[in-house]
Amino acid sequence: MRGEPGSGKTTLARWYAARIGDFFYKVANDKEDWIIAKDGGIVILDEIHRLKECEPLYPLLDKGALILIGCTTEGNPIHPALVRRMREIRLDPYTENDLIKIVQNNYPSLTTVSSVEIARRAVSNPANALRIAKLVDMVGLKSAFDMMGIDEDGLDGLERRYLTYIGNNQPVSLTTLSAVFNVTKDMALEIERNLIKLGKIEITSRGRSITNEVYTV
Repeated sequence: MRGEPGSGKTTLARWYAARIGDFFYKVANDKEDWIIAKDGGIVILDEIHRLKECEPLYPLLDKGALILIGCTTEGNPIHPALVRRMREIRLDPYTENDLIKIVQNNYPSLTTVSSVEIARRAVSNPANALRIAKLVDMVGLKSAFDMMGIDEDGLDGLERRYLTYIGNNQPVSLTTLSAVFNVTKDMALEIERNLIKLGKIEITSRGRSITNEVYTV
């Protein structure tokens, strides 16, 4: 399953697997991930693009002894031979209207104005929307955004620092960004997703650069 962060990939994978039978869940992060699937059965591998050794799984998949459900975010490459053995499902991102409904269903005391603003700044992520809504319900709209450091575009402090660094040093490679911000490359990719979605940065063969849109920190 492919989809943006918060699109429900893992939740849907767990729901589907549970309807079939008992399953094993693991976040892929090392070359020994395949061992959990060596006996077959139902296995969910989250962040499946991190799977380093795919070959031991092929015989199990080919003879139907293994039901493998993989989850990953858009843009992460998966080994072609593994993809050929699986069915790819893409989950559409949540719209602002979807998020408004989610916020209103979970926090009916919030006004429509608050729900709309929360949905706008959550940038298609329902988990973010509910996290913001919980605080808004406690302290009010403006105070919540101030406390969380979320600006008008829905960017938090880390995302703004990330954007500023790119603007001052462009073009910048993903390796450099992960080192500067002391995060893994996967985490750096997560940080920049909103920036790409909002048209703040672009990725070229030379690295990350800010777009022509003027941005003021």
